[in-house]
Amino acid sequence: MHTPNESVFVVEDMFCGGCAATVERAVRRLPGVVDVSVSFLSDTATVQHHADVVEDSSIRTAIAQLGYTTRAIDDPARTSQSSKFEKQMRMRLGVALGFGLWVMMASMIRLFIGLPTEAMAWWFAVFSGIVSLPVLVYSAAPFLKLGWLGLRARVPGMDSLIFVATVAATAGSIVTLANGGSDVWFDVPVMLVTFQLIARLADFGAHRTATNAVRELLDLSPVKARRINDLSTSELVPLSVLVVGDTIQSHAGERICMDGVVVAGSASVDAGLLNGESMPELRQPGDEIHAGMLNLNGTLKLRVTSTLGNRRMDVLASSVGRFLNKKTNLMSIADSVAFWLVPLLLLLAFVVSVVLLALGNSVSDTLERALAVLVVSCPCALSLAVPLVVSVTAARAAQEGIILRDASVLDKARRVDTLLLDKTGTLTVGKPQVQSVYAASGFSKDDVIVQAAQAGRGSQHPLMLAIHQANAKFSNLSSSNPSTQQAHEQQAVDATFTELPGKGVCCRLASGVEIQAGSRQWLRTSVPDMLEPCSTEADVLSHASEVCVALNGQYVGAVYLADELRDDASALISQLKSRGADIKLVSGDRPDSVKIVAESLGIDWQAQASPEDKAALVEQLTEQGRVVGFVGDGLNDGPALAASTLGIATGKASDLAKNAAAMAVLDGGLDRILVALQITSKASQVLRSNILWALGYNALMLPAALFGYVHPVMAVLAMALSTLSVTLNSLRAGTRRFGQSHGK
Repeated sequence: MHTPNESVFVVEDMFCGGCAATVERAVRRLPGVVDVSVSFLSDTATVQHHADVVEDSSIRTAIAQLGYTTRAIDDPARTSQSSKFEKQMRMRLGVALGFGLWVMMASMIRLFIGLPTEAMAWWFAVFSGIVSLPVLVYSAAPFLKLGWLGLRARVPGMDSLIFVATVAATAGSIVTLANGGSDVWFDVPVMLVTFQLIARLADFGAHRTATNAVRELLDLSPVKARRINDLSTSELVPLSVLVVGDTIQSHAGERICMDGVVVAGSASVDAGLLNGESMPELRQPGDEIHAGMLNLNGTLKLRVTSTLGNRRMDVLASSVGRFLNKKTNLMSIADSVAFWLVPLLLLLAFVVSVVLLALGNSVSDTLERALAVLVVSCPCALSLAVPLVVSVTAARAAQEGIILRDASVLDKARRVDTLLLDKTGTLTVGKPQVQSVYAASGFSKDDVIVQAAQAGRGSQHPLMLAIHQANAKFSNLSSSNPSTQQAHEQQAVDATFTELPGKGVCCRLASGVEIQAGSRQWLRTSVPDMLEPCSTEADVLSHASEVCVALNGQYVGAVYLADELRDDASALISQLKSRGADIKLVSGDRPDSVKIVAESLGIDWQAQASPEDKAALVEQLTEQGRVVGFVGDGLNDGPALAASTLGIATGKASDLAKNAAAMAVLDGGLDRILVALQITSKASQVLRSNILWALGYNALMLPAALFGYVHPVMAVLAMALSTLSVTLNSLRAGTRRFGQSHGK
């Protein structure tokens, strides 16, 4: 059978996590469906299915039969429908509060004050039934509709509990009134619906705040840019027409609209919305700048480096949506418990009713006990306990420039006891500089730099980028005549480039000339007469990285580059150690260079590690029972990132590294990694406290309701309190810990 298709739909009108679980169960039963994940927090359903067995239309029909509306993921009506949905909920709550007060007043007078005659009590009961009608007919309509459809489709959810409790209380009250009695329960469904609306509006508000955090940032970006044309004049153009290489201008007080590099001017920018930093940061020629930053006091000219949709803020926004549709192990467990708890409670309420009637209890007492069981154990809090934390955490991480790619990262991060670190860009500033150049006999230093830069044209490796930056300084191309420079550029266009992870880069020109730049060990395979480094080279090797260069199999020379240790590296390593993790530096660099960095930080190290070596080390430690986290940013780190329990891609990681990692830190080194671990650890704590509270509440209140110690009205209050407490506790995952962020 072919590889399953993946379809994503917007599912509207879901009230809570229980609704999402109901939709998920119904879709999963369809033939041809391989997997399904429904998120109440992102209002989406992601379905993997075989299109030749079940089409998108059949899936949407199955969801519609449960009473929910589906839309395409890019339907522009989605936002307006969300606002309309919230407005309707507020109107229903207003009706429930207005008429519910009269119902509760009648009940309080009847229960606690008493009425002089049975006839007056009966009329009070009738009055409470009449004023409850708007609540039961209008305010409760969504719960009753969805609850009935869930029962009919044999996928009962929490709305089914509300449906059964409302019907039972209302029918029992009507029968009681018809027989001349005054012990009615109209207040139970009225309070149940009222508190459910309050709780779900609170859930909806928290949901909207969390999932829209990054979307609000996108909305702050201007929709047009001031593009500089060839005549040095500017024009306002839509962001969609900008391409990489365009020059745009930003004035003081404006939001930066595109990612780019400053080419002229300087200004202080507020980057707080992107990285959480409260202090302004100076941007001047050569510095990177991102869309969403606020230009505080200067005029900047920027060269665009990312198109619309590929800006850093765009990446963050899309990552949040994908992250919310993935489930943690705890989320799957909570959904399963909530799903099976609903039919179990319905069965339990029925059994309790049969037993009490058999023991001679009155119909009134029996119905009261059954109602308490149904209401008090409604698992709304349990279904909300995990996904709301996931949503809040995703938004919080995105604000810090951290992409969480897999929801299971919340389970994994707290268990990491061994952290393997790459060197460049993590422990160091990530910007190596050319320290010296050695030229072999017959070549000049200019030749070495020019050939190295040519070989690595297009490579994003930090060493090759540094060589390119130094090219203008060391080479004589800048002083060549235009025809010579044009010839070199044409050669670059016609050349083919190859990058070998952990080894080096190779360029083959159209003329057949082959240029290689990389490790000495790799070049020995194609340059047989290549000798060990001479004394001049060896003096630099103790603290610098070496890039050897060969032209048509002849050794040209070597470029030596060094990266500075981050000022805060030592303090940050100490903080990571305080978390109980063993730290080890694993690098493909030479032993001397790695040793200096590792010993200055007091950590173990391993040098000249190939991509296979790094992955093998991760697997070896995992087999020893260690929970391994790997931090890297290069193409050669992909296998180790994928093999580790928690892979963290940092800085300008390659696409392979980002895709293999469970989380990606877009800027910075250890400071951002520490923030990422703090965010996920805090989320894990909140998540577990939510689960403990939700399960503990059900474990305590259900027996009390079974033995008659909980009145239905008390059950309604307790259930609403449980849901609200879980919602408020979940918001703690989005608060910022003091001292969490470090300057960059």
